[in-house]
Amino acid sequence: MAAPPRPRPRQIWGYLVFWVVADEMHILNLAVHPQQRRRGLARRLLSEGMGHARSLGARVAWLEVRPSNDPARALYHSFGFQEVGRRPRYYDDTQEDALLLAYYWEEERDSDQ
Repeated sequence: MAAPPRPRPRQIWGYLVFWVVADEMHILNLAVHPQQRRRGLARRLLSEGMGHARSLGARVAWLEVRPSNDPARALYHSFGFQEVGRRPRYYDDTQEDALLLAYYWEEERDSDQ
């Protein structure tokens, strides 16, 4: 008896969680499955999320990142995020500080003129 192939279960390769309050985007979490990294997924998620936040009126984006997370820091730097502060002992599991990063859309507009 012939039958169609069984459907493959859906897999989540990555996600971005953020909120927009007033004119601020707060990026809460960006993650990509370890087997799916180095394929541009985080870049695409961040780009789409920032575009959506901007369309909602965001003028600044904020996030925290571990100083030891070099790949994430490189990604955020490539988007133009700047270190604006540090939160001491932010992460409960390691007591590691968090770097506070910000991206300002106003600077993007000023540089285009």
